[in-house]
Amino acid sequence: MTELQATKLNKNDLSKELFDNIAFIKVAQCGAMGEPGVIKFLKSNGQWYEINYDKKMSIEEVGKYFPTLLNCEFGPFGVNAIVPIGWEYVNLGAGNYLLIEEFYFEGFWVRVKDFKLYSEIYKSWEIVADKVVNECLTNIANNSCTKLKESLDGKIHILHLPDKRIKKCIN
Repeated sequence: MTELQATKLNKNDLSKELFDNIAFIKVAQCGAMGEPGVIKFLKSNGQWYEINYDKKMSIEEVGKYFPTLLNCEFGPFGVNAIVPIGWEYVNLGAGNYLLIEEFYFEGFWVRVKDFKLYSEIYKSWEIVADKVVNECLTNIANNSCTKLKESLDGKIHILHLPDKRIKKCIN
């Protein structure tokens, strides 16, 4: 996986403003494979940030500034997850969860929909997310960025691979 430069944050850096305009946010449980206890997010301005909530801070403390996290329920192995309206969920496998602001979901989905394994999305989500956000920034600069249709149908969409079914739940 190609690492994109993320600003490392600690407890003292957290604020509600920091969590404004998040496009993508990955949460790794403390026992997850890969980067356990890490929250990594990309803002709509193209800036990357990373928080290690495993050391000296809890996910609940992060949730004080970004309540969306506290309103998520990730079931065993990420199955049957519930996320707030306005967010889409992609299970990255092995205790890693990706939340995508609905505006960016379609751009992400068209690039990963043919992947067969969770690990394929896990390995490429940062590059794809960065590309989606930067394309939108370019389109905004060229006055050609249009908001997606009312994100599919206003319901919660949960993607689970390898069967690639989208489960829909009304919140």
